[in-house]
Amino acid sequence: LLVVTGTGLAPLRAIAKAALKAKHKGKITLLHGGLDDQDLYYVSELQALALKEDNFYYDNCVLNESILFEQITVDNKMQQYLQAPNTARLYICGPADTASKLKLKAFLKGVPSSAILSDSFL
Repeated sequence: LLVVTGTGLAPLRAIAKAALKAKHKGKITLLHGGLDDQDLYYVSELQALALKEDNFYYDNCVLNESILFEQITVDNKMQQYLQAPNTARLYICGPADTASKLKLKAFLKGVPSSAILSDSFL
């Protein structure tokens, strides 16, 4: 599970594409969150990739009202993907406060801290 907000999309998009190129067989889900519609980019490309690759899933959400994307916090959306027993490996990229909140919520949902990798920025 790749969870990203803001400009953190670049490294996680690269991880997803590299995994697919290497013929990774496991499920790869990229969840992209933003404040509003303008914060979500590469949407068409990622949706097309999800249609092309059987094991790649793309989902997104925004915090503010939108007619294009689901309005929900990225941490609440992430929790929809974390089902017990949890065997997910989680990659998080985004602002430091958001990344910390996502890591904590994932841990509380049963993802071992050793399976949570993150890169936060200011």
